[in-house]
Amino acid sequence: MGWQVDLAETQVATIEASLPKGPAIAPGGKSPLVVKITLSDGTILLTEGQGGGKVQWKDLAVTANVVVANNKGVLSLPKDPRKSDAKMGHVGGYGAEPSWRAYRTGRSISTRH
Repeated sequence: MGWQVDLAETQVATIEASLPKGPAIAPGGKSPLVVKITLSDGTILLTEGQGGGKVQWKDLAVTANVVVANNKGVLSLPKDPRKSDAKMGHVGGYGAEPSWRAYRTGRSISTRH
């Protein structure tokens, strides 16, 4: 599996979330979430999974509304379109380390019907 990044030992400059498969999810659909963390020295870290990086999802706190985020960085939208009709999804995240709480990211997600 290789080495993992210890976030407790890092100085964060920015955190950014992206949806590499596009900005929308259809009812019953799924989309990977990738978080890019830029350290104060310019080093860029990516999340495991779709991001192909070494930052573990357990080290990030991810919140979501309308969409659901699992512990592996995958977002999903309920199959019932009435639960998301005319609503914009949102996912937010920050480092689970207390020193990271000032660094937050957010991403709006369109729902396709």
